[in-house]
Amino acid sequence: MRALSFDISENYFRNIPTFDERLLSTGLVDKYLFQGLSGGFQLELPHKLGIYSTVGRSNRSGDAKPSWDYLAGVTAADILGAGVRADLKYSRFSSSFGQGTYQSVTLGRDVGAGLQFDMQIGQQDFLSALASRKRSRFFNGNLNWILGTRYYLGVGFTIYRGDNENYRQSFATIGYRFDNRRLRHK
Repeated sequence: MRALSFDISENYFRNIPTFDERLLSTGLVDKYLFQGLSGGFQLELPHKLGIYSTVGRSNRSGDAKPSWDYLAGVTAADILGAGVRADLKYSRFSSSFGQGTYQSVTLGRDVGAGLQFDMQIGQQDFLSALASRKRSRFFNGNLNWILGTRYYLGVGFTIYRGDNENYRQSFATIGYRFDNRRLRHK
């Protein structure tokens, strides 16, 4: 059992790499846009509790000041012996384009070997010189069924309420697992 772990990361891209800039909106290239140093830790405590934190500093050419990002969280693995997992997160960022905070609570549970669900509720505040204070609140729910060793079915929804946007979104997923984690006999 690992009780304490550390991580550190440095990204030194000074400009956007030469890929198709339309990919930026997908989130697939976020790791290439962060420029700076970040580090964090995760500590496992008695009674299936844990704490974690990450802090990062980024500075790009043309920015008036460096960006700071901070994340802290607390986890509980088996609340009151009911098998419920909890994750409480708080994040704060400050950059040249604005600053804000993000808070969320996630609760989840495995029901038997093949059914998993989780719910997340949270709030985000954003303040920028380009826009007035923006607050949004959200709720996400996910339900996943593991069908055999290779397939799964998932359904979920999101409710988002903010100063500029209000929407509901639902989804369904049918998936195939390549890492079935089953020992193969030779």
